[in-house]
Formats: sequence, structure tokens, C-alpha cells
Amino acid sequence: MKKWLYVCASILLAGVLTPSAQAASSEMEILLKLLEKKGILTADEAQGIAKETKAAVQEAAKAEKEASPKKDTAKGWEPPEWLKNTTVKGDLRLRGEIADRAETTAGTRERARYRLRVGAETKITDEIMVGFGLGSGEYASTSAGSTLNGNARSANQTMTDSFTRKPVWVDYAYAKYQPAKWFSVMGGKFTNPLWQPSDFLLSNEINPEGAAVKLVRTVSPYVDLFFDGTFYVLGERTGDPDAIMYVAQPGIKFNFTKESSLRLAAAYYGFDNVTRFTPFTGTTSTNTLSNGKYRYEYNAFAFGGELGFNKPFGFASIPYVGILGGYLFNPDPRIDGKAYIAGFNVGYPSVAKLGDWNFEYTFRRYEKDSMLDIFTDSSFYSGATNAMGHRVKFSYGLTKNTSVGLNYYNTWTVRQTRSATNRNGNPANENLGQVDLMFKF
Repeated sequence: MKKWLYVCASILLAGVLTPSAQAASSEMEILLKLLEKKGILTADEAQGIAKETKAAVQEAAKAEKEASPKKDTAKGWEPPEWLKNTTVKGDLRLRGEIADRAETTAGTRERARYRLRVGAETKITDEIMVGFGLGSGEYASTSAGSTLNGNARSANQTMTDSFTRKPVWVDYAYAKYQPAKWFSVMGGKFTNPLWQPSDFLLSNEINPEGAAVKLVRTVSPYVDLFFDGTFYVLGERTGDPDAIMYVAQPGIKFNFTKESSLRLAAAYYGFDNVTRFTPFTGTTSTNTLSNGKYRYEYNAFAFGGELGFNKPFGFASIPYVGILGGYLFNPDPRIDGKAYIAGFNVGYPSVAKLGDWNFEYTFRRYEKDSMLDIFTDSSFYSGATNAMGHRVKFSYGLTKNTSVGLNYYNTWTVRQTRSATNRNGNPANENLGQVDLMFKF
């Protein structure tokens, strides 16, 4: 009896002093061997106790595992699905600029400027995407002065006014529905979906407001068809019809070989109720007016094309060469209703890493009433129509997502006006140089 009391006490003490069932099993084996060696237990008794203890330890381990809190087997924090499908992007551009309109009272102007844009896009479902973005920029101008809205043609902010804080604007905000690869529709404020040679008709920085539909179709390995239709709101007024703009643009792309292609597009730019409005926000005061309002509706036909070659003549160092051109005709005015562009671009389609480069040259001409003077590149003769000239752009990649750019504009008026002549009565040339440092993230 004394022997079994000693055994039970030893087993109980081992269970109490060991922190877990697995540790207790190990300690029990050592204890049984010690008791057997001292003659307290026979070999059969020790073996029987070991089997019973092993079964009890297994039951205890199972109970311990079930009682312990379950651990998250995921690797780190698991974000929600909508966040997984969200992409954040943006860019910062630092610019030094010098402009000189020869022999006019405007004189030479030097500016340091920056442009900051940041936004996000998220897929709510496989078919629906929502995007929004914020951007820097200055207040827009009108024929009567400044407004409380941002400049539509530029997110540039001039460094001035003794370190004052600068405004931030809604740059874009849209929803897009794409139930199939060949069809999509979007609404809100978004980047211009229309194809154009370079930025011939609408500055690349303009984000129009309204709705757009896109259709694409691959007819064969050699032919792609596309169609863009848009409905934009230019001006809204209570009690009067709104000023609207609508565009229908069918196009075709011929893929002659893997190395050569031709893209062609035609478009009709329609406007309603423009003549009921005074000049829109962002005007450069070059369109013809009647009693302070627009004289023409600016309905126009446009055509554009680009002939492209990948690695022409087998030169791997020249990834692409494109020859482009475009023409626009507004039949409403008797004169001054035409515009055109011609030029070429060479290099990488996008400058994203060290050694990437791109060069573009265009010559363009905008007659006074070919289009509304709120659409063109704001750096091309200060964004006015009744202007023509050269634009040269060069970009070079310094490292990943960082590049330097050089831009040069040499422009002058198409027809002489009192406000755009030099002191000798000749059309005033404007020379503009820009140096950019671009960061993308």
C-alpha cells in the first residue's frame, strides 16, 4: 500500500509541476524508469502505467488544443476585397518657365511652378469601377475676371504670394460600367476618351464633365474598329437651356504587320445653345462675339490619323516612330473656321525608367473661330485661338518613374489684331521654354 501511495504521489507531483500534457508525458517516462530501477515497481507495472498515462496524455493534449484560442493562419492582416482592388496613383511635376512675347508690353515672364495630382480607382464589382482624384491648380479666368473654380486646362500652381497655402481641386470623379471587353459607359468628370493626334483639339489636362460610351471590336488580326460617343455639359443656368457639347467619333486601326499600323478617326463636334452664353470660364477672349455673347455654335468636323512603326529599319534603339496629322473645319463662320496639325514623335510610348526617351514635334494652326478658345494647350500662345506655330517636346528617364522634360514653343498670330501685334504693327511672336522634373507614384 505504501508503494502505491508513493507512486501516485510521484505521478501527481509530476503532473502539477509540468506545464503541459506533452511535457508531463516526458517527465512520467523518466519517473517510471527511476521507480523501476529502485525496485518500487516491476517492469510489467511500469509498462502498464506508461500505457495508461500515454492515453491520458493524448486525451489531455486534445482537450488542451480544443480549449486554446484558434490562431489566424493568414499571413498578416487581410484587407477587405474593395481595398485589394484599389489602385492609388499620382504625379508631381516641378517646372521652370520663361516666356517672351517679342516687343510687346507683356515683356518677359519667368515662373517657378508645380503640379500635384493624386487619385484612386477601385473595382466595386467585376463590371463597375469608381475613381476620383485631387489636383493643384490656380483659379480660372473669365472675361470679367477670376472665378471660384479651378483652371480646366492646367493643374499648374505658380510659386508666389509669400508662401501662402494653395488650393486643391477635384480633378476627376467618375463611375465606369464595363459588362464586356468591347463595351463601356462612364459618367462624371473623367479624362478625355476621344482619340486625337497629339493634343490637337482638347488639351490633355482637360477632364470633361458628362457621360461617354466606348465600343471596340477586333474584326481580324489586321483590323480593329472603335467608336466613342460623348455628351458634355459646358454651362448650366436656371431658367435657360444649358450649353452642351456632344461628339461622335468612329475610327479604324489597320495592323499591317507587327511593326506597322495606321489609325484613322473622324468626328463630329456638336454644340447646342452656345450663342446664348457670354464667354465660358477659361476664355482667352479670341472668339468672335455678338452683343457680348458667342456669335457661332462651333459645330465642326474633325479628321485625324497616325502612321506608326515599331523599331523601324530594325533599329532596337528607336522603339517607335509615328507620323501624325489632323484637320478641323467649322462651316459656320465665313472665314477663320479651320485648324490643322502635322508632326511626328519618336521614342518610347511612355518614359518610365532610366534611359527611356521620347521626342515630339508638331506644327499647328488654329484660326480664330475654328473652335472654342477654352480647349487648346494652355502653353500654346497662352491658350488662344488665332494662333499658329511650333511645339517641341523631349523627355528622358532619369530612374524608375522619374524623368526630365524640355519643352519649347515658338508661336504667333494667324491674323493681325491690335492686341496681338508688336510696336511695329506686325504679329507678335511668343517664345516659351519649359524645364520639367517629373515624379510618378
